[in-house]
Amino acid sequence: MNYIVFDMEWNQPPAGAKLEYENDCCLSNEIIQIGAVKIGEGKNFEDTFSVNIRPRKFTQMNHNVKKITGIDDRQLFEGADITDAVRDFRLRCGRNFVFITWGYDDIGVLVNNLKYFGLDAEWLPKCYNLQMIFCAQTENLNKQYSLSYAAEQLGIALDKPLHNALTDAYYTAEICTKLDIELGIRNYNAMVFKDSSIPEHMKNIRYRRNIRSVRSYDDMLELTKIKNPVCCECERYLTDVEVTQNGPFNFLTFGKCSEHGEFAELVKISKNEKNLYFANEMFYSVGKFNRKYFSDKARKMRLSDERRKNLKKNERVKVTDGIQLKKTAAKKAPDAVKEPAANET
Repeated sequence: MNYIVFDMEWNQPPAGAKLEYENDCCLSNEIIQIGAVKIGEGKNFEDTFSVNIRPRKFTQMNHNVKKITGIDDRQLFEGADITDAVRDFRLRCGRNFVFITWGYDDIGVLVNNLKYFGLDAEWLPKCYNLQMIFCAQTENLNKQYSLSYAAEQLGIALDKPLHNALTDAYYTAEICTKLDIELGIRNYNAMVFKDSSIPEHMKNIRYRRNIRSVRSYDDMLELTKIKNPVCCECERYLTDVEVTQNGPFNFLTFGKCSEHGEFAELVKISKNEKNLYFANEMFYSVGKFNRKYFSDKARKMRLSDERRKNLKKNERVKVTDGIQLKKTAAKKAPDAVKEPAANET
């Protein structure tokens, strides 16, 4: 089996831009660069792949993305269309392979872009987060380390700037060669997540993403699919959905996929001073290692939501009682004593 270690860079819409839907999907990050390294037998680097992609939707570079990646508008204009880029990437992957990434974001963004632009996603293989394998095979199991930190810890020289897709993929591949990658993959759902030193909320995580600058609360609910979650493997809608809500900004959703099992989605929404909405979304497989954690979390969220509602209810009662007391006091207040008229004796 080959390992396709890949990384991507993506562009983002301007702050406050209205997000559009295509194919029942909302695009919040548009891929502009894919880089990959193929690792074969004996951990040998057999091939590399790199392509810049000309965006269809976010056609001007976001200022922050440009600053981080160094990619300018000219490079964007000269890039390949996403259909051609993905086709070439797929061909270079070959057969009998799995994906390896550093973190959870890349595979989620890739699936989202393929779906949004109406491209085939059935060919995507299983994806493993090397960050978690690195954490499991080093002393500090309860942290998520940056790519640069892991490379430095393993004695890998960082002689090229990061935030280029091929460069980041290359360093991730170098980390693969320093770890027992076969053991990490073989025991991915047991070894990595069974260790008690890893926080419960990190167990069996499948992907994570941050959603930024959404104008409408309803659009954010639709974008995160809180009420209608889909399987992160096959994109089919989950069944037996249960939604637990603590206030308007915290959600925990359970659901089942007939092929890939049970899932849980945690979403935390926030709102800034410009009335723009942001969300942190985490998607997990639910199994014996973390089912109790999520059940307990749902129970605590329900209790917290009930307390919040009761508190607001009591506050309304106090306000109402205060108004009523003022009205009653006004009615009972004695009339002012009138001075007798001059002719009264």
